[in-house]
Amino acid sequence: MIKKIENIFKEAFVTFKRFPIEILIAVVGSLSAIYLVDLTYDQHDYPIQNLLHTCLVGLTFALSVSIYSERKKFDIKTKAILQAVVVALLVAYYFYLPQDELPLVYIIRALALFIAFHLLVSFSAFVQRAELLGFWEFNKQLFVNILISGLYSGVLYVGLSLALVAIDNLFNANLDSKIYAYLFITLAGIFNTWFFLSKFPEDYENLEQNMEYPKGLKLFTQYVLLPLVVIYLVILYFYEFKIILEWQLPMGWVSYLVIAFSIAGILALLLVYPLQYSDENKWVRVFTRSFYWALFPLIGLFFVAIVKRVAEYGITENRYFLILLAFWLLATSVYLLIDKLKNIKIIPISLAVIALLSIVGPWGAFSVSKYSQLSRLEKLLSENNLLKDGKIIPLKDTISFEAQKEISSKIDYLVTTHGIFSLEKLFAKPMQQIIDSTVSKYSQSDRILKEMNLEYVSRWQAEPENNFNYNNYNVNITNVSTFDYMIDFNYSDYSQDKNVHTQGDSYDSLGVDLKFDFSNQTYTIVHQEDSVNINIASLIDDLAKSYKSYESDIPLKMFVATKETTTFKAKLIFSYINGTKKEKQYVINNLSGKLLIGKKQLTKEE
Repeated sequence: MIKKIENIFKEAFVTFKRFPIEILIAVVGSLSAIYLVDLTYDQHDYPIQNLLHTCLVGLTFALSVSIYSERKKFDIKTKAILQAVVVALLVAYYFYLPQDELPLVYIIRALALFIAFHLLVSFSAFVQRAELLGFWEFNKQLFVNILISGLYSGVLYVGLSLALVAIDNLFNANLDSKIYAYLFITLAGIFNTWFFLSKFPEDYENLEQNMEYPKGLKLFTQYVLLPLVVIYLVILYFYEFKIILEWQLPMGWVSYLVIAFSIAGILALLLVYPLQYSDENKWVRVFTRSFYWALFPLIGLFFVAIVKRVAEYGITENRYFLILLAFWLLATSVYLLIDKLKNIKIIPISLAVIALLSIVGPWGAFSVSKYSQLSRLEKLLSENNLLKDGKIIPLKDTISFEAQKEISSKIDYLVTTHGIFSLEKLFAKPMQQIIDSTVSKYSQSDRILKEMNLEYVSRWQAEPENNFNYNNYNVNITNVSTFDYMIDFNYSDYSQDKNVHTQGDSYDSLGVDLKFDFSNQTYTIVHQEDSVNINIASLIDDLAKSYKSYESDIPLKMFVATKETTTFKAKLIFSYINGTKKEKQYVINNLSGKLLIGKKQLTKEE
């Protein structure tokens, strides 16, 4: 037993010597994730978040450099220099990230790098060599090792979690529930990575000679994956026949279905790639050629669907990547049909190059999408007399609901994806004056539209209604020193036949009874033997006169209603009010907040 443990540590040390940077990145990333688990939902540690972000992107990048060094048989000094370069690049990437909540652009860029570096691992040892079967065997071993590592990590997690549950229940240990998250991160981040690297292929030159085709893989591909591909193919062809017969444009989401079919089909063909060289598996060659021919009509469907969406709404990052994938599928299908060698390395290499090129330069996803959406926004503003000499002017008249909705959508996209400064050229004043430190990130689009004298319209709103939705995020910051009780309340008009709703919780011990009458927007507050009525229609009327229907950053004083009796004083502080104005009457659907009650000191005369 001791000898087995010694062998395990010895093998772990050998793996660390071979991949020191990769394991250190896995350890640092895991410790960062464990630290972040301890934060509450409203706490943020952006430097640590960026450290985790960098580790997630950098692990496979470092691994691909190590693989390349091993295949080239560099000496220790050259390997050390390359490792130092990798570390320097990752440090530079860490400081490149903003020390604040990451805009969507950075997340998309990280995802593209993540995909590109994973693909780089698959071919970094075979960049300048043919060795197609060796390349296939290398990736087959990686695929199998990923499955085995995942299985080991999963079994360990389940087993150790059950052990912790037993300890917690049998010994009343009162274990912190976060311990399960710590365990998962440790096993997934450190153990899984270390175990996977310990089984990493070493003898690159002899991979073709040692190649074995697993029978289980053949059965899985032949009887599970390929039938799924055929089912997808049949569904898509029937849909294509349907739109031709009905002569209508395809739905936008069909692009994702074509992508899913193409990925499943290409994966299936990659898995059975070596079988095409054996006489007993000639069907593989027939299926491969048929698959790429079958792709062409679907690629045409893909192009029609995505062009329709671009014509209607312009280019966004999602549509940019869909267009790239459409061209990549077309080019790959043509290449693999005419290439006699069927060089499958072209698949990961081309995808990695596309992923890297798509996130940089004026041709990249972010530049093209930003330009497209800004151009469409400027056109909308100009058509609705909101633009003069290239600068936004406040609305003086009215515009259509659809125009208001589309302007809201464009501004919301630009703010959330590219940040508020993407709109700076359209305003005469600096963005810091429009969006100051008091404006929360959730209200930036609202504030910008308010500067234009427009109301934010959600893309989900089907038609213009006199809806109102007021939020107060500062309800928890209030002075309660002169009050005795604070009670949370939350009402919803869920019943059509019952207008008066009572508070769900019991406050008998306080002698408090709280009711709300939806028919006349009146609170009835009973304390001991005294009571008071507070009508909030005037409060909502004041909000409607001063603010747009979907405002968030409203001063706390606008949400307060107070009233006193001879024995107590009551103060209502609302956090959320939602409803509809029909004719001149307010119909409230939902409201919530806090009720403060303070006893009044009676004088001797009383």
